Amino acid sequence: INKGRDGIRNYGVGAAYDFSSFIGDVLYTRTENTYSRGVIDSYAIGALVPVTTNSSLYANYMYLKGNARLNKNMANQVGVTYDYRFNKNWDAYVSAVYQITGGDDQSAYISGAYGVSTDREQSVLHVGARFYYE
Repeated sequence: INKGRDGIRNYGVGAAYDFSSFIGDVLYTRTENTYSRGVIDSYAIGALVPVTTNSSLYANYMYLKGNARLNKNMANQVGVTYDYRFNKNWDAYVSAVYQITGGDDQSAYISGAYGVSTDREQSVLHVGARFYYE
């Protein structure tokens, strides 16, 4: 950005704790565009719950808030992912995310979506399989 003089600064801090029946997590991130001075703070909380020996369910909530440079726009986002592990190398998942925005610029955008919504709401559904190797 700006011929290399500016860019995106991103940092965060998070934690997870195993409660034995589920794993809970929290995450805070801050992203700043040093050229436009736009800043977004995000706060997330989630839980991973085993369903069976081979499957799990993860649900999370995220609140995003922009600074005055971004008209103090905000968004609420919820997500849920079901994961099934076939063996140590293969798993499949279904993930759904929904976001609703508030503020003057009401265009929702979920990271990983194919573009910005023309409305204040956006939903994304991912279905996939993964291969792990060691």
